[in-house]
Amino acid sequence: MIENCVFRELKQGWHLTNFPKKTDDVIRGHIFLTLTNAYRTDVGQDVVQAGIRRQHLTWLEINKVLIVAGDYYAIFDLEELLIIFNCRPEYCWRVDPPDVCQLYDLRVPVPL
Repeated sequence: MIENCVFRELKQGWHLTNFPKKTDDVIRGHIFLTLTNAYRTDVGQDVVQAGIRRQHLTWLEINKVLIVAGDYYAIFDLEELLIIFNCRPEYCWRVDPPDVCQLYDLRVPVPL
């Protein structure tokens, strides 16, 4: 799995997965304080300035592929395009392979 710098920073740099205790209150407090400190970093400020909803849309659009053929174009999700090319990924996070096959009238891929 590919991680971007923000998630790696939260997990490794801010120890977001290493809790001092395993009680609900301690975990919530640790996450709250970690995210509050992360907000104060340059990356956190960039996300705030862009707006979290706009940033979320950017993260959703990152897996899109533009295909251009002459005067025609289409935008596909990367997982969807791999299924169309019969190179189904081991795990699909954003699309359902049987739905893609039905949409494009493809034979249903064999489960991995």
